[in-house]
Amino acid sequence: MKKYKEIILDGLESRNFELLQIQNEVDYLPWWIEERWLIESCQKSARLYLTFLTEKHWESGTKFVDEIVLSNRPMEQYTDRECILLSISMNKGIFEEKLNAFWTQFEKLIQKLD
Repeated sequence: MKKYKEIILDGLESRNFELLQIQNEVDYLPWWIEERWLIESCQKSARLYLTFLTEKHWESGTKFVDEIVLSNRPMEQYTDRECILLSISMNKGIFEEKLNAFWTQFEKLIQKLD
C-alpha cells in the first residue's frame, strides 16, 4: 500500500472508521479509478466510498492518482460528481495540509450523520 494511503487509513481508523473492502483493477473498475475503498463507521450506520481517481488524460502504463474523493455511493462515471461529499486534489500543494483540511471537513460531515 502506498504511503499516502496508509496515512489515510490510519486517519480513518483514528476516527472510528474501518475499511470493509478494497476494489482495484482486478475488480474491473473503470480506467479512471485506481482503487476504491468501502468504509464504515464503527459508531454510526454510515457507509461511504473513498475513490482514488486517476489522471483524466492517462495514456501511459502507469496510473497516477489525481484526486481522492469521498462519496455516498460508487461513482458510475467520471462526470458523476453529485455524489461526491469531499475531495483532495493530488496536484500541487502540500499533501499534509490538504489532508488536515479534509479531516476537518470529514469530521463535520460525520457529525451531521447523527
